[in-house]
Amino acid sequence: MLVNCTVWEENPTVVTLHRGVQSRQGVLKEFSLVSYDLYKYLRENTKGFSELAAFPVADLLFGVRRSSTSEGAQSYPGEFVSGNYLTIFGIRAYIGRTLIPADDQPNAPPVAMMSYRLWQEKYGLDPSVVGSVFDVDGKPFSVVGITPPGFFGDSLRSSPPDFFLPLNTGPYVETDSDLNKVDTHWLELIGRIQPGANPASIEAEMRVELKQWLRSHWSDMSANDRARFPEQTLYLGPGGAGITSMRQRYEHWLLILMMVSAFVLLIVCANVANLMLVRGMQRRQQTSLSISLAPRKASPLAYRGQ
Repeated sequence: MLVNCTVWEENPTVVTLHRGVQSRQGVLKEFSLVSYDLYKYLRENTKGFSELAAFPVADLLFGVRRSSTSEGAQSYPGEFVSGNYLTIFGIRAYIGRTLIPADDQPNAPPVAMMSYRLWQEKYGLDPSVVGSVFDVDGKPFSVVGITPPGFFGDSLRSSPPDFFLPLNTGPYVETDSDLNKVDTHWLELIGRIQPGANPASIEAEMRVELKQWLRSHWSDMSANDRARFPEQTLYLGPGGAGITSMRQRYEHWLLILMMVSAFVLLIVCANVANLMLVRGMQRRQQTSLSISLAPRKASPLAYRGQ
């Protein structure tokens, strides 16, 4: 059952960043995702955010094994995230520490966080897991911390991540990483607004920054992207309940699941009621039959008459 997939609460200072194309008719075609290079540019130049984090929309599977054991690698879901990813959500490590921006730098020692679920189910809450080395797709990573119980990431999904790795370890793990591909837009962004900052002012600032970034990468843009240059825009949306575009993939099916569950429960209740009614009627029939077959005692008057 897909419930309680995030532990962070509604927060008006947490917002998602959406990218889109504004047509002349006022219709906005949203595509949200940005490249890592654009993320860095916005993070370094937008003053209205205290934090701006990034993570990919794709679900990944890693082959993982504990290096000190002879066990074979097993597949676990994982996610590449920016070093400030858990800070955005106000998440602290259950034990050990969280990922930090220093972990998400080129050539930084490869580290990872493990989910509480996997730590409990696979390793029996063994504290020695923190500090141990695990091979992730054949590359060694030190586990620096365990996420708190109930934290399953940024959105509702059927297989929440068991490992969180810094974005900059992407090329270390994957030979065809999207990290340094300027024209590949693969990251969702979520930010925390500075106290006293105006979201409308942040939007206006980021739209200018988007145009500046696009101009600096004009040679990398396709003819179609160049034609749409004047229409490209950015805007902010509420982020305190998770990434809406991802969560909506499951809302429809969850609603259907709830309706089906309620219908099945109704059928079960009706069947139980019918079963109890039938058993009640059977008992009544058995009682009536027992009474009719039971020997009757002769009346004392009958003996006297004899």
